[in-house]
Amino acid sequence: MGTGSSNVVRISLGIDMEMNAHIRSFKLGYYGGGWDQDTTNYFWGGTDHVTSPLTWTGAFLDFGFDDISDNATRKLNYIEIGTMSASGKITGTINTINGFALSGGTGQNAGVMLRQTASGTRTVHFDNDIMSFVFAAKYRYTDQTGDGTPNLSGIFIKIPSYDTDLTT
Repeated sequence: MGTGSSNVVRISLGIDMEMNAHIRSFKLGYYGGGWDQDTTNYFWGGTDHVTSPLTWTGAFLDFGFDDISDNATRKLNYIEIGTMSASGKITGTINTINGFALSGGTGQNAGVMLRQTASGTRTVHFDNDIMSFVFAAKYRYTDQTGDGTPNLSGIFIKIPSYDTDLTT
C-alpha cells in the first residue's frame, strides 16, 4: 500500500477555507494531445456565488520522494495539494478528467479514470471527503479494498463519485 514513494513529507498548513468560486475554464496537464483536467463552468460551492460554500478543513501539501537522504539519487515523484475534509459541492461540465476513486463513466485500470469524458453537467458532493490534486511522475493509487495501480503519471484529482445533475 502507499503511494509508491519511499519517503513522503507532509506539510499540514493549518488552513481552513470557505470557497465560492466560478471558473469559466479549468485546464491542467496537456499530455499527448489531450488535457488531464478540462472542466468548463466550474463552480466551487454554490452556483449562485453566495450560499453553500465548498469548505476545506486542514489543507495540506505532500511531497513523495525516492531516496530522500541521498543527494545523488533523490527523486521527487509527486506533489499533492488538498484536504482530507472537504464539504459542499463542485459543479461543472467535465470535458475530460483523470481521477481517483470515481465510479461510472468509462473508468479503467482498477478505479483510475484515464482521460475519461463525461458529457453534461456533473456535480460532486463532498461530506467530509478527501479532495486533492496530484501532480505525479510516479504514483501508486490504492483503493478502499487495497487494490492498487502502480506507476501512474499525470495530473489527477481525488474526489468522491460524481453524478449527472442538470438542476444545479
